[in-house]
Amino acid sequence: MKLVFWNINKKVDIQPVVTLIDEVCPDLLFLAECPDEMIQEIKKLNWHNIIPPINAKVRCFNVSQRISCHCLMEAGERLTFYRVETAPLKCTIGALHLISKNHADDSSQLAESIRYSTVIKQMESETDQHTILVGDFNMNPFDAGMVVPHAFNSVCSPEIAGTLTRTVQQRKYGYFFNPSWKIFAGDGSGVYGSYYFHTPGGNHAFHWNNFDQALVRPQLLAKHHCDFQLLHSIVGYDITRKEQQYSDHYPFMLELWSKE
Repeated sequence: MKLVFWNINKKVDIQPVVTLIDEVCPDLLFLAECPDEMIQEIKKLNWHNIIPPINAKVRCFNVSQRISCHCLMEAGERLTFYRVETAPLKCTIGALHLISKNHADDSSQLAESIRYSTVIKQMESETDQHTILVGDFNMNPFDAGMVVPHAFNSVCSPEIAGTLTRTVQQRKYGYFFNPSWKIFAGDGSGVYGSYYFHTPGGNHAFHWNNFDQALVRPQLLAKHHCDFQLLHSIVGYDITRKEQQYSDHYPFMLELWSKE
């Protein structure tokens, strides 16, 4: 199963999205900041199967239509859960677009992460722990909201995630594996993140940031391989140069396939 996520920054030109779909051939496409004009253009194409709700922060499209996908629940406008079934994989995908650093400080982002983590645990108590989160977290993988145990509790190591839980003050918290950490290492292209600040301010002056991430429960990793990659080479613009940008984000792809 291939999932593609892209924050398209309210662009209405559909051609870069079409090129991406043609090159990658994903099963599901998730678009954040997707205006109604783009929706209308997408409806004209063959991969127009839009999964409700259409007013969510992240729009979901069943591109290949080889898998079953339906909305499981809405946790406010910023997080929507979808139930996905395709042999031999059954899982829940949470598509999200969390509050921007432009409108929230670190403590506010941490509080939001804790709140959504509680919602995720409640959802999993009614389904299973085969959960994937994809989206624009508006946090780096090392930010508190991503790593604090009672928030998303995500780690860069599948081996650590494979221990399933960590215990803090006699309470157990389930891990997520975060494969997007590897992007910081670079691939020789000069790209080290999905988002670029041209003139960062304050003491935490990061230029490259990995705001666009995927989190995978280790219960899925027990039977499935997992690969995460930025798709900057396919969309073909330089995020560090505003005059060349389509969006101010690069898209990414998460792929899972059976170990059997």
